[in-house]
Amino acid sequence: MRREPNNIRPRRNALHVNIGRFSEEAHVTRVLEDAQRGHGGAMAITGDIGTGKSGLLEFARESARRKRGPTTLHVKARGSSFVIESDLPGRVNPSVHDCFHEVLSSGALGLAETLGADRVREEARLVELLLSHLLAWAPIVLCVDDVDLLLPEAAGLVSLLSHRVSGHPVSVLLTYRDAAAHPDVPGLHPELRLGGLSRGATQDLLYARGLALPDTLNEVAHRATGGNPLALTELAETPRARESLAETSLSDRIPVGPRTRRSFGAVIEEIPAPERAWLLLAAAEARGRLGVVMGAGARLGLDHQGIREAENSGWLSLSSGALRFQNPVIRSVVYDMASFEERRRAHHAISDELAGSDGERSAWHRALVATSPDGVLAQSVEQAVETARRNGGEPGVAALFQLSSRLTPDPGNTHRRLLAAATAATNAGLPEWSSALLRRTFAINGAPVNPVPAATDCDPGEPETPRAAYSRLTSEGTARRLTDPDEAAWSFRSAAHAAHRMNDHEGSRSALRRILTLECAPPVREAARALSHDRAPGADQVSDLLDGLTQGGASADPQRWMWASDVACKARDQRLAQRITENAHQRLRSIRAAGMLPEVCLRQAHIALLDGRWSSGIAHSRSGLRLARLTGQERWAPRHHAAAALLSALHGTAKECHHHVGHALNRALLEHDRVTAAECTAALGLLELGRGRRVQAWNHFSSLVRSDSPLSHQDVALRMISATVEAAIAAGEVDDARDVLESHIALAGPTPDCWMEADIHHAQGLLAAASGDPRVEQHYKRAIALYEELECPFQLARVNLYYGTWLRRQRSRTLARAPLRSATQLFTALKATPWCDRSRSEERACGSITVAVGPVKELSPQESQVARLAAQGLSNREIGEFLSLSPRTVASHLYRIFPKLNITSRRQLRDIDMSESSSPSRGRRSR
Repeated sequence: MRREPNNIRPRRNALHVNIGRFSEEAHVTRVLEDAQRGHGGAMAITGDIGTGKSGLLEFARESARRKRGPTTLHVKARGSSFVIESDLPGRVNPSVHDCFHEVLSSGALGLAETLGADRVREEARLVELLLSHLLAWAPIVLCVDDVDLLLPEAAGLVSLLSHRVSGHPVSVLLTYRDAAAHPDVPGLHPELRLGGLSRGATQDLLYARGLALPDTLNEVAHRATGGNPLALTELAETPRARESLAETSLSDRIPVGPRTRRSFGAVIEEIPAPERAWLLLAAAEARGRLGVVMGAGARLGLDHQGIREAENSGWLSLSSGALRFQNPVIRSVVYDMASFEERRRAHHAISDELAGSDGERSAWHRALVATSPDGVLAQSVEQAVETARRNGGEPGVAALFQLSSRLTPDPGNTHRRLLAAATAATNAGLPEWSSALLRRTFAINGAPVNPVPAATDCDPGEPETPRAAYSRLTSEGTARRLTDPDEAAWSFRSAAHAAHRMNDHEGSRSALRRILTLECAPPVREAARALSHDRAPGADQVSDLLDGLTQGGASADPQRWMWASDVACKARDQRLAQRITENAHQRLRSIRAAGMLPEVCLRQAHIALLDGRWSSGIAHSRSGLRLARLTGQERWAPRHHAAAALLSALHGTAKECHHHVGHALNRALLEHDRVTAAECTAALGLLELGRGRRVQAWNHFSSLVRSDSPLSHQDVALRMISATVEAAIAAGEVDDARDVLESHIALAGPTPDCWMEADIHHAQGLLAAASGDPRVEQHYKRAIALYEELECPFQLARVNLYYGTWLRRQRSRTLARAPLRSATQLFTALKATPWCDRSRSEERACGSITVAVGPVKELSPQESQVARLAAQGLSNREIGEFLSLSPRTVASHLYRIFPKLNITSRRQLRDIDMSESSSPSRGRRSR
């Protein structure tokens, strides 16, 4: 997926059109420097209309002014006249301006009447006159915009001048629309040819102009404009630009702004009528099928010579049997300039030509120019939805349903098609358009306009709480249960998710069970049945469900892929969940369903969190945040921040963790989103736990497990059971740890799934070690076996760390080395820095890795750890928390350390070399 658009800040006194022209600006800057150094030089900037030639000249002018570089003289051609602007002092402006006016107007006209040697001498005199005026105010840069529009003689004088400035503190910048019409242009060095912007620069320009688009619609905009900056700038200023781009995904035509129409229109008006008629047919056909265009032209009685002339003139090109516009903007301008009657005749001719081979496309062409309701035509357009989903994706589906609704005579079908259009618009990440479509459905039904339409996230002031979303979605599902059961099932699924977010598990199960009463697709109904149970479905059941939901592969309905992802995650099979979710992501991207991608990215981040692919998880969260912003679905932003906070906490990056929590927690509390609030709390607890600050960690985890706390959520608390128990024990709250564990065992039921069983054994091992229960080793070994089977590296590393620590304290140092070594290797691979430090400290304590020598070589491994931490400024209590020792034990160690090092205070520890050596530790022999 493409990167997020750059943080565009408009350059002071510069134009947005220069976005994506950084290398070109560097060339212009070198021309300015040549004038400043006295070398002189010239450069011709060539390119089609709207590619940013004038923007580069404006950049040269503003850059020279800002850097106090050479003075600029700007000549803007306007037909037979021109405008001169300069940065010269006001008292010399008249003389310089009068000179250029005289030479480029009357002087050029005089040249037209002069021939032979006299013409050559007159040209030389005029060029020397211009150069002398420029040299009087050197260093100076002459910028001439649209040389094509000057009189031919004036253009020739400017070209000759550009060849004379070499070796003088004068540079010349010229812009041409058509370099081929000026054979002297290649003689200038260098020549800078401007084409369209790249896809990335296209998105940056639109973003800077206030139009944030997902990658899918950005591709549509880039294809339809060819990256033309002028067309893109006016597209961003167009009302309902996103809706227009959805229609563009089917037609490859964009709305044309006034400047684009004016600039290109002057050129198009000069095209002979027969050629323009063929161009209109090619623009209307959209897919570039030569046979269809030729057949439609024959039906209209057009001469084939016209299309050959259009090709010879460079408007059209023929490649692999497909007609293409050399400049994609021409397609839109030609279509926009045609009258409605001309468009109607063109579409009807194309429709008649396609009637026998492509009925769906034929109906679409007729529908575009239909002037009255037509139920049969509306039905034909609706039948093209699946084809549109394959070719244009969800934006095209929404556009087709909207077009079909306009032609529908009866209110019932109009309502159904508008609702389908709204759903597709939401899936495409176009919430504003979805809102507008839904308001039309409410008007049809006579219902009041809902300020927060179903399945959208428009943030109309107050954010929608999960409880409000649950009520709205269940009502929506009930209303749809008879007319569109599959969409009703999707509404109940969304309601179940809303109930889960507010910790209402019974409400979530109730919403899923309502799907069982619908006449929806059997795989969807069975998926809802499996999701409504507390226990994870079995492997055979999961396989059957996934086969039914993903039947058809890439062509399967996008909602089916989301159901499949739900089932895979419910099964707690990380490999399966990863595979299904990645397939769902690819499918949704292929049909441009950007509105559904933030949820998929969030799911991918959580899967990566569990299976140890933390870098991928952070990338998925960033991608989800970007998509949420670009598609206007800000409700997903706190959830992605919470996932990123968890990943940052495990890495031990406190600054990033607090940054993400700051962006997520306040909004989660405001919206009563218990899942996000609980994940933020868990992230803070894990961060403190990794840093050895167990009391602070318990403060966070205790909020997580209190049912009356707004920071608690049952499922998040269950996932954090071992961390919560560890924090409670370290904080001296053993009874609280036992109560928490017992309550979670009761929630898990008599037959917990493999994940829950592993977490329970992990927590029981911690509690047994703290209370002297002889079953410590039994619990730890069972947890290790389960985590290995589940392939959960972080939890496996943690239980190995605790098991090894317990063995060391039982004076079984040799036995402790294997689990501690395994923990260190896993933490290192995960880049879990604070946990890796803890594991290495335990390894040093049992003598399995190197320890410090020199001044501290006489210290035991435990004393060496205490001395290092004390040298860092930690108090006895903090050292005890980090090493799981009591403050009194730490004080006892320091009492023995000071005489060995011949010091009398903690401050002196800072002056002692604590570096590590490669020699092994001489720890006491294990029993």
